[in-house]
Amino acid sequence: MKKRIVSLSDTTVSERDTILPEEEYRLQKESLKKQYKALPGLHKAVILTAIGACSLVVIQFIWIIALQYQISLLQEQNRLQEIRLVQLEQASDKHNNLLYSTYESLQDLTKKWHDLRFQVLENTWKLGN
Repeated sequence: MKKRIVSLSDTTVSERDTILPEEEYRLQKESLKKQYKALPGLHKAVILTAIGACSLVVIQFIWIIALQYQISLLQEQNRLQEIRLVQLEQASDKHNNLLYSTYESLQDLTKKWHDLRFQVLENTWKLGN
């Protein structure tokens, strides 16, 4: 099995053994720049458009992740608000029941008071005759 080394620079395999990796990187970078400068304008526009489209996709992906995180936070807040609302409704029902029983007790006391008052007046009237 042969090893294949891919290089964009113009160096040969025998020269590559003596070149440092940093130098090889610089040579490949210069080679890419030369190839890009040799391209016609339409090809450059296509390349720049592709790079812009890829950048836009990455930005949209990050934005979608941020929005999904915000949605999860809002769902959690919604769940907590629903729990609080149920608790408030239960407390309201409890207070309404307490108010109703207090009202009924007050009505019973009022009725007993009137009955007692009527008996006192009746007894007073009987004593007066």
